[in-house]
Amino acid sequence: MPEQSLFQTVMSKRRKRKVKYPPSGAPVHRKTLPITVIVAAIILLGVLAASGLWLTRQTVRAVENVSAASPVASAPADKPATQRSLVDNLISKWSRTDANYILEIKSIAADGRMDVAYLNPKSIYVAEAQASRDGQGTRLFLQLQDVNYPGSTYSLVYEPKTDMLEGVYYHAGLKQTFDVVFVRSR
Repeated sequence: MPEQSLFQTVMSKRRKRKVKYPPSGAPVHRKTLPITVIVAAIILLGVLAASGLWLTRQTVRAVENVSAASPVASAPADKPATQRSLVDNLISKWSRTDANYILEIKSIAADGRMDVAYLNPKSIYVAEAQASRDGQGTRLFLQLQDVNYPGSTYSLVYEPKTDMLEGVYYHAGLKQTFDVVFVRSR
């Protein structure tokens, strides 16, 4: 027999040890979960789904309760000028007195969210617009998110005696605040 190298000897032994599993003709045994584990998992999923549904309903009820209690949404019926009519009075076009900026309030929802357009003279994207009522009157908050207006905000108060929106404008790019006044333009 010719002399084999150590590598050839090791390799030939490895080949001999290689066994196919499972041998052909032998039954294949698969591990299966006991039926009790499967039933318990189904019950657990059902309980989780039911609790998720219950939590969702509770959240919806809580939101409805907050909306119903919102001072913007409701007002006493015995007052001639209801809070809702004061908020609805804001739906108009407003012009800033110191520059060519137009704030058009299109609608105000019961929860205070506003549909607005802000123009200079082209449209500037308004990321957030909210109206609220407190002891000092009707407040408006707007956040702009557009080129040259990254996070700039308006915090305004409606002055019914003068029919003006007064407040401050924060220019996020310059990190400065400015006193501003809007007057009704139509």
